[in-house]
This record gives sequence, structure tokens and C-alpha cells, in this order.
Amino acid sequence: MEPIREFIFGIGGESGEGIVLAGDILTTAAARMNIHIAGFRTFPAEARGGPSVVKIRLAEKHLYNLGDEYDVLVAFNDESYLLHRADLSETGVLLINGEPDTPAPMRHPELEGRVVYHIPMEQIARKEIGEPRSKNMVAIGATAALFGFDRDVVETNISERFGKRGEKILADNLSAFRAGFRYAEEKIEKKDPYMLRAHEGEGFFVLTGNEAVALGAVYAGCRFFGGYPITPASEIMEVVAAELPRVGGAMVQAEDEIASMGMVLGASFCGLRSMTATSGPGLSLMAELIGLGSMAELPCVIVDVQRGGPSTGLPTKTEQADLLLALAASHGDAPHVVLAPTMIRDSFTIMRTAFDIAEEFQIPVLVLTEQSLGFRRSDLPKSLLRDAEKWEFPPPPVPELDGSARYYRYRLTESGVSPRAVPGMEGMQHVVTGLEHAEDGKPAYDPKTRRAMMEKRQRKLDGIVRKYADLVRYGEEKPEIGVIGWGSTAGPIKEAVDVAQGKGIKAGGLVPRLLYPSPSEQIGAFIRTCKKVIVAEGNMTGQYARFLRSEFPGFDPVQYNSYTGMPIRYHDILAKIEEVA
Repeated sequence: MEPIREFIFGIGGESGEGIVLAGDILTTAAARMNIHIAGFRTFPAEARGGPSVVKIRLAEKHLYNLGDEYDVLVAFNDESYLLHRADLSETGVLLINGEPDTPAPMRHPELEGRVVYHIPMEQIARKEIGEPRSKNMVAIGATAALFGFDRDVVETNISERFGKRGEKILADNLSAFRAGFRYAEEKIEKKDPYMLRAHEGEGFFVLTGNEAVALGAVYAGCRFFGGYPITPASEIMEVVAAELPRVGGAMVQAEDEIASMGMVLGASFCGLRSMTATSGPGLSLMAELIGLGSMAELPCVIVDVQRGGPSTGLPTKTEQADLLLALAASHGDAPHVVLAPTMIRDSFTIMRTAFDIAEEFQIPVLVLTEQSLGFRRSDLPKSLLRDAEKWEFPPPPVPELDGSARYYRYRLTESGVSPRAVPGMEGMQHVVTGLEHAEDGKPAYDPKTRRAMMEKRQRKLDGIVRKYADLVRYGEEKPEIGVIGWGSTAGPIKEAVDVAQGKGIKAGGLVPRLLYPSPSEQIGAFIRTCKKVIVAEGNMTGQYARFLRSEFPGFDPVQYNSYTGMPIRYHDILAKIEEVA
């Protein structure tokens, strides 16, 4: 049987059973074996109970997408299998908790023809260490033995995770892992083709999207974070809380999202690169202060890890439904920027772009990521951090005074960017206000000043588009069928376009990272090459499609909208391409 080196794992069970931990251990082990990974986790909003699942795609090449169907499903109970059986491929493998003396097809007739391995996870854990809750470590051991995970690498990973929790806890977890590994080696005859192999190299390191955002911000010079906990963005705050003190920065947990945004603007006024992170409900509360940042021209970065809404909605599920909120951002005409990363690596590097734009153009920058991207895990080359260590960020320059030796904070300029001073610069005192103001910062309400200042602030957007119109292209250079998306749809779009091309369809994809101000020239050129354009996004109403219609009168795309709370599947985008073709 020829080994298959690329496949997709699913690990399912109840929240609180260690599902996420099992996935983290296996993905980290694979990365250290120089295997590329793309992982995702989702769980209910409750602390314990309810279905939880981890998805891990493994390959010997770089992965752009999570993939769709499971080739291997590790089910901690029958309920987990029943919940995910529709996603198990026709040639898939089921590794299920239970004794082998009950044939699976008798319980689940649809398993006929698929490979089924029974692992009595709880019984092994109880017998080995007297603790049935360690069945997740038994499952890790059996999975490692059956599918080619390096035993020593996994054990090292377990030791790193549990070594600080005491000798007994570490010993028990290693014993449960080894018992599961031993059971699979001695009791199970392998009947499937899925098998990994390690490769030479320095190994990858693994980050979630949220971790990538947090570390990217620190490397990009962020030195103040004001935040308030909210799912699914809290992980960003937790990481910067640990990292900022090491570089002379600070994290402050505020009493609410409004206060955290106020702190960010205050730190920005003092000259610090500053940010916050939240989700949809928090972004709604921050809207007024984002407008203050736009009017006062204070650089700041706001990360929105989108979740399902409205209201409390789906705290632990994904959606792309905050776009219209982000495009408006505040009441009034408030110039600002909206960026969206497409991958985990993007989540790291886009933070430098966000801070560079904020500082150069003195403007609020919103970064729209998503639960499916924030909770995703992926391998990254170790060179990424080495390169980031070379990033340099000089302090704000001292503004040059005019002949009268007077400083005008909001001087009218061709670019719209005025000389910026921070406290401590001699002779540069100025007032920051949310009121409309003249060049010197004093309130002014006359029509001439109002018009001049509005146009000055708006001119910044032209410079941003010229410099930062970054788009990702896939497939045909001049496609007949184009697919446009944003954020995490990039990976599924790429895979769908690749498969469509293999079927003879002239397809191409376009994913802008700069959503607003819109790089209309580049998007328009793509649209004009296509006979039909599909806009794929993770919301019900087609928010980006609606925005593109406003940008291009007469443009009538085919919409593919996904709003299940789960990541978009490339098969569904492919089906839409084939339907249009």
C-alpha cells in the first residue's frame, strides 16, 4: 500500500476533555518534524460540556487552506462521530473510543467500507494511571503510533507542557501517552495508507493567528496595549501582556472597551505606538473614540477578531460580518484604514503595515481578522522572527517651524499629513480636540476652515492607496471566471481556483489586504478581464459585494455567502465556480 503523506485529522469530543490540548501537541510535533500544518479549533461558549473539535491538515508542502473532509477522525465518543460523520471522507479512517468487540458497522452502518480502529481510551487511562480523564493522552499516543508521529518529539512536547506542573502530573501524562502508543503498536493491525515522515531541517515554529497578531505588533514597535477581555480576541491581550514588559512596553486592562480605546489614544498622543484588540461588540463601543482618533489625527491600531453576531451571537464561532461596521468605523466622515490578513503569516506581517500606516498618516487603522484565523494554527519559518528583529522604527521627527517660529499641529499640506509633535518637544505645545479646529488646533466652526480641514484629512487616503494597495492574485492572469474575497477566504479561494484550472476552467482569484481605502484601480482591472465574478465571504448579506457595487456602478457579481459559524469550504467555492462556468 503506497503511503499517503497529506491528510486531514479531526479530533472531536466534549469541551473539557482535552481536545484542544491534543491538537496542539500533535501540530507542534508535526512542525518539529518539518511537516507543514494548518490547524483549526472550535468549541462552545460554555466552560465545560458541548461539542469541541480540532482540525489538522498535514502535508509536505506549504498549505494555504484547512481543507474540507477528514481523512482521519479521532472520536472521543459516539456523539462526536455522529456529529462529524458527514465530514469523514469516503475512504476515511475512524479512530473511536471503545472496545473492539463491538463491530462499528453494527452501531453505524454507514461505516461499511471505511477503516475503523477501536481504542479503549478511558479503560487504558484508568488502568495505567487511575484517571480516565487522561484518555486524551492515550488518544495522542495511539494516533502517533498509527500515523507516523515521532515518539520522541511528542514526548518532548508533553514534557515541555507539563514539566512545570510537578513530577507526578508529568509522569502520569507520559504514562498515558506511552500506554496508548503501546496499545496501537501491539493490538492494532494498520489497514489504512496514511503515514507521516519526518524531514531534515531546523523545524518550524507554530503560532495561532492571535499569537501572530500579538507578536507582530510587538516586533512592529507597539509599546502600549489597552484592552478588555473578549472572546475570541483575549489571546492577543494575554500574549502582549507577557511580551511588552520585556521591551519596555506596558499592557493595561481597562474597565471596558471604551476606556481601553481612550487609553490607546492617550498613549498615542505621548508618542507611543499603541493598539487594542477586541471583537464585534467591543468595536461597536469603541466607535466614538475611533472618530476622535480620526479628528485629532492620532495614530492607533484596532484589531477586530470577528465572531458571529449580532449581539452576543456566537462568541466562539467565526464570521466576516463586521465589515460594514469597520468601513463606517465612526459617525461622521472619519478617514481611517481597514486591513485584513489572509493567512497566519499575514497576521504577523500585516501588523507592521498597520503601524507604519498609522504613524506615517496619523490615522486609525482597523485590522479585521476572524475567529477562524485567530484560532487557526500554522507552521512558520524561524527566519520570520529573525527578519523581524531587523525592523527599525525611528521616533517621530521634530517638526520644522516656519519663519514665525510657531508650531501648527494641523498645518494644511498637500499630502494631508501635518507635522506631529509629542509632549517634551520644546515649543511644540498643542491642543488635541474632538472639535473641528483650525491649523493651530483651536476650535473653529466657520465653513472655510471646516471644508479645508475635512479635505486635508481625506487627502491622506489617496497616499495610502498609492503606497499600500496590496492584493493577492491566484490562477489565470486573465480569467474568465474570477473569485474575489477577503480575509480567511483567501486559502479556500486559492484551492478552489487551482482545482477549477485542473478541470479546464479559466479561473482566477483576487484578495485585497487593503479593504479601505479601496484599491479600486487594481480591483477594477481584474473585474474587467472576467466574464463573471463571484464574491465569496463569510456573512449572510454579502457585505463586501455590496461595497464593491458602490465602488463600481453596474457591477453585478454572483454572491457566495457562508454564515454557518464555521470556516468557508473550498469545495463550496469550487461548486459555485462550476455552476457559473
